[in-house]
Amino acid sequence: WVYSGPLSNWKVFDKKRNGFIGGGYIEWFDFPLVGLITEAQYVQKGCSDEFVITSEVSPDPIGTKIISPRLDYLSVPILIKLHYEVSICSIYCLGGPRYDILIGKSSDASGAVFDDVKSSDYGITFGGGIELTDIIAHKIGLELRYSPSSQEIYSTNLLTVQNNSIELLLYVGF
Repeated sequence: WVYSGPLSNWKVFDKKRNGFIGGGYIEWFDFPLVGLITEAQYVQKGCSDEFVITSEVSPDPIGTKIISPRLDYLSVPILIKLHYEVSICSIYCLGGPRYDILIGKSSDASGAVFDDVKSSDYGITFGGGIELTDIIAHKIGLELRYSPSSQEIYSTNLLTVQNNSIELLLYVGF
């Protein structure tokens, strides 16, 4: 979250949250150096912050509470994959456009900002990974991605909210 104007020093919900990603992919063709991948993924995005708890009788802190509002998306990236084969593995990089559709929210994701976020988002995804082939008759891979959005999902003259995520994926290909 980025605040502006009289709120420019605020640091509320400016921290990332951990989430889950799961889905499936199809690699449409696999030429010696290039492939095309389409995916459908369930992705949890959102933010996090820690708040001080006080009592009704005293402003002295009695504890803290972490609140992590979550926005759930159906994400559909279309990725070009450039790969290089070595003896037992393939090293690759990938990138391409991504379209996200908001499909749900956690109970913490309510209120003025979360009730007015856009129902869709778009951006790019790029990253790289390593894929072991024929270990258990399937491809097994580990991938690291960065997925920034190209638009703000919420915007006023005091606050803008924009999605971005770092994703660590473990996958099995059939």
